[in-house]
Amino acid sequence: MAEIKHSLDPVREALREFEEAVRRSAPKILKSSKVMERQEVDRARTRVMDAIMELVRTTLREKGVA
Repeated sequence: MAEIKHSLDPVREALREFEEAVRRSAPKILKSSKVMERQEVDRARTRVMDAIMELVRTTLREKGVA
C-alpha cells in the first residue's frame, strides 16, 4: 500500500492569517497581556489542528486507507 502524506501547511497558514485578522480587529479594551493572548491563540490553534487531524483519520479509515 502506498504511503499517503497530508500536508497541513496550508491550514496552518490560513489559521495564522485568521489569528492576525482577529487580533487586529479586537478592541483595545479586550486585549490582555501578550503572554496570555499568545497562550490562548496557541490553545485554539491546537484544538483546530486536532479536529482537522481527527477528520483526516476518520476519512482515511472510512475509505479503508488507514
